[in-house]
Amino acid sequence: MIWFGVISISGSLLSLVITETFRRRLEQTSRSSPRTTRLLLALSILTLVTGLGLAWSGNFMLAFAVLMVRSATQSVHGPLYGAWLIQHIRPEVRATVISMMGQVNAIGQVAGGPGVGAIGKYASIRAALTASALLYLPAPLIYGWLLRNEKITGALESDAQLLEASAD
Repeated sequence: MIWFGVISISGSLLSLVITETFRRRLEQTSRSSPRTTRLLLALSILTLVTGLGLAWSGNFMLAFAVLMVRSATQSVHGPLYGAWLIQHIRPEVRATVISMMGQVNAIGQVAGGPGVGAIGKYASIRAALTASALLYLPAPLIYGWLLRNEKITGALESDAQLLEASAD
């Protein structure tokens, strides 16, 4: 019982320090920049890797360390993702999209939970944790796709601005 408290308090303190550090650094840049998307990509990869690390850690101290990194990663990812999402959604549909995101998250948990539980029951806890981590795999793929599209869109916009400037 004491270890649950130690894990919770340690995770909270680490998350506070990491979140404050990232908040200060991100105030210096536009939240809608490709830099933010790259950070979200890195955080989603780190979430995936730490999930696998937790599943395959061989001892308590390694699992504890991985869990702390995962907790800090998720504490930064959540608010950053929320701000990034708001920047990329038109105001007239923002409330609907944010509501839909919450519903999709809940549906994913309800749909995926029993499958991961069955893996844990019939195979092993390690296999269930691995499956759970792999369910996060689409996130970095989507961020990578968005980064490529932002580069293409940014290049097209700068070309259009150059054409407009040369026409004047």
